Amino acid sequence: MNVTCHAGTRYCQRILGFEEKEAKKYYKDNKEELDPKISKIQEEGELIFTGAFGEFPECDYYINGDIVMPCRDGAILTVYRAEYGFDDKLNDKITSELVKEIKRLKKRYQKEGERIAKRVERRQRDIDLVDSDIANVEKNLSRLKEKKELIERQLQLDKAQQDSILDDIRNLAYKLCYSVNFRMEMLAMRRG
Repeated sequence: MNVTCHAGTRYCQRILGFEEKEAKKYYKDNKEELDPKISKIQEEGELIFTGAFGEFPECDYYINGDIVMPCRDGAILTVYRAEYGFDDKLNDKITSELVKEIKRLKKRYQKEGERIAKRVERRQRDIDLVDSDIANVEKNLSRLKEKKELIERQLQLDKAQQDSILDDIRNLAYKLCYSVNFRMEMLAMRRG
């Protein structure tokens, strides 16, 4: 695992106890010796979590004793001690108990995961069946809409045909009613 300059400097500062400026210089001067030591701590550590915390990117979090090392893309990003504001003995006890609890929960997660995976698979099949039903209903709906459009076109044709016959009746009635005698009667009615 590669050790970033930041991780090397933090190792010197937080694990070896150097002040920040001294830590940078010490790491730079002793990089060849320190990188294998830092890498070994990570390799002998245990992966406790993979994920992101706040603005810190997703990483693999390794712990070895009380030393935590976030790693990503084959590199150790930083190094720090798990500290909770107590003396070393109590900090170590808290760290140890937290690691035990994480291991217990990981086992439970794995056990539950197998059971849940079966339920997830079954629910996914149910979703697929419902999706299939939805597709069939949509297909039927589409056919019904096409059928309705056809019936509406036929209705318009029927109405147009009916209107055409009514127009023929109106034209013939006009010819019949608007004869010479009808016009003379209308003129007589106007005169008075």
